[in-house]
Amino acid sequence: MKTEIEIYHASARPSGYGHIEIKVELMHKDEHKEFAAVTDNMPDYDEANRLEGDEKRNALYKLIEHKINDSVDEWIEELN
Repeated sequence: MKTEIEIYHASARPSGYGHIEIKVELMHKDEHKEFAAVTDNMPDYDEANRLEGDEKRNALYKLIEHKINDSVDEWIEELN
């Protein structure tokens, strides 16, 4: 689904050896919701950590986007 969402906040924390839990707070139509997933893609995570601001939030989101797509689509459907 191609809908305009804003990545309001993104954070990451260790989740076991070689794994990082990434949480993103998305905004759509003035509604916020948090989604989370774990990645083991350490090279891309390290690269995302070198970024700042919107670029960092976008990079962290991209790391888990494929894991949370269905949940995000369901949430957007509920809002529409």
